[in-house]
Amino acid sequence: MKVMEFGVGHGLPLMTVCKCLPAPAACSFAGLDYNSDTVREKTWPNVVGNFGINSSAAWRMWGGDWNGLGLDVEEHQYDLLLFSETVYNVKTTEDTANLISRHLRDGGLAVVAGKDFYFGVGGGMNLFRDVCGVSGVEILEGEGWKWDSGGGNVRSVVVCRKKGGEEMEVDGSGADRGA
Repeated sequence: MKVMEFGVGHGLPLMTVCKCLPAPAACSFAGLDYNSDTVREKTWPNVVGNFGINSSAAWRMWGGDWNGLGLDVEEHQYDLLLFSETVYNVKTTEDTANLISRHLRDGGLAVVAGKDFYFGVGGGMNLFRDVCGVSGVEILEGEGWKWDSGGGNVRSVVVCRKKGGEEMEVDGSGADRGA
């Protein structure tokens, strides 16, 4: 299984997936954050602190603009894409949907988390839902979560796939199988 987190920050979602998989040594993990200092000063130290320098799983991290790195679409196809707080303005919301379209392997899943609306910048999960309709991304109904703290800052997590794609599941043996 290949897993990639965009906006990796401290890497907690990515490391959680690694710890929860039955056979992480057979997986590869990648993270990308806009800020290369974050990758160097936060992400890598967390990976090394949790998995050691000689981790059996393959790890790769980048810093820079998501679209400016020129990630080869064929080489960088992933079974699971993770996005947290990447929909904070109109451009990054559109970028998130486009990254799913380009880098999610057929049958893979993407998990996108963020605020429903980012005041003053126009992005958010509500816009992401709209953008998905024209980006070849389908939000799976009945999957995901919504939190409302009562303070007007609603947060959502949605599960997506490429339109027309089959959903992937991972069973307890570590083998991939279509749903």
